[in-house]
Amino acid sequence: MLVLEDRRQDDRSIYDWLKTIRSRGGDSPVIVVINKSDEGKQDLRLNESGLRQEYPSLIGFVRTSCDPGEFARTSMQALRRLIADTLANDERLKHVRSPIPLPWLRVKKVVAEMARAEKVLQRRAFEQLCEASGGGVGPENAGVSNFDEQGALLRLLHELGVVVAHGLERGAPAARREITLLDPNWLTGAIYTLLNSETVHNQGGEFARSELEELLDAAIYPKDWHEFILGMMQDADVGLCFRLADAGHERYLVPEALPENEPNLDVFKTAEPLRFRYEYSFLPRGVIPRFIVQAHRYLTASKTRWRDGVLLEAVGCTVLIRGDRDQNRIDVEVLGPITRRRAALNVVLSDLKFVHQLNAEIKAEARVPLPDQPEVSVGYEHLLKLERRKGLSHEFDPDGADLSSL
Repeated sequence: MLVLEDRRQDDRSIYDWLKTIRSRGGDSPVIVVINKSDEGKQDLRLNESGLRQEYPSLIGFVRTSCDPGEFARTSMQALRRLIADTLANDERLKHVRSPIPLPWLRVKKVVAEMARAEKVLQRRAFEQLCEASGGGVGPENAGVSNFDEQGALLRLLHELGVVVAHGLERGAPAARREITLLDPNWLTGAIYTLLNSETVHNQGGEFARSELEELLDAAIYPKDWHEFILGMMQDADVGLCFRLADAGHERYLVPEALPENEPNLDVFKTAEPLRFRYEYSFLPRGVIPRFIVQAHRYLTASKTRWRDGVLLEAVGCTVLIRGDRDQNRIDVEVLGPITRRRAALNVVLSDLKFVHQLNAEIKAEARVPLPDQPEVSVGYEHLLKLERRKGLSHEFDPDGADLSSL
């Protein structure tokens, strides 16, 4: 379910979210819920028919409200009916309707009871529960002793939300395969503690591994679990924390703790830098922070960085990288000796291309802004073809260029 807020009339996030869902969830059925539609109001209006054509996995739009009253009651009933109908009839969810063996149900019941008292469960303890799940004589009362069947049961419990199991995918680190969370809020609480920590914010979004003992409540998060918490925050699908590879004492960066505001960079307003640009089908919030971590070794001495940009030094040049999520683009500007600017640009582009590989759904297109009209740009690949065919001295007038002064 994709939940939007009716109070935000200009909310365009549905387009970015649907692209992400399609990229990472395939053709999973999607229900769009527009909440806070109190008494049926429709401040947020969507092109529902157009969205259905572009995203065939969309199965319905439901406006809801949690306020007291008849509309809120009937809106929630409509949502429940749509969810139930989807689970019961959608061909893509036929696995949900598969019969569950009785021993599996017995394990599910025990694990659910344990979740009220325990925070984490070791894999071996789960296997022992499965083996002891027999209920008497007969095949239907046998325990779950097969290793592959135990793995399938753990995945099912994960998908049902009974537990949160990590390391289910092939090739997952052994340490992660050993842990199953019985209380998902336990991990969520640790993550939010670090995201909201005043200490982390005051340190420019950084913290050292050794600081976790001060940042986290030892009674809830013993030192033995710090490695697991850090590992989950660094998971490729989570991306809430990144290790700074060139920093000593095991330091980490929390992108969400970076400053929101861009610093004063007047020198780039008055100079004539070498310019480069990437345009995207959409630009997720995490791309720039992930790039900051990747290019951390090139940070300036002042560590100038913020949520949507960073200042770097490479090959004797200063490089400004600035993301614009409204325009779905990243601009790169290079100042320094003319003969070194291209080399400095290539250093930065190498790290950007690495981040692009982690976010294939954003569909990066390289472009070159005109020196005197930065808002007008030309495709980089097109320029390379012209350079190969016509040579460096070839001149042409790009579409959109201001020719009035010529």
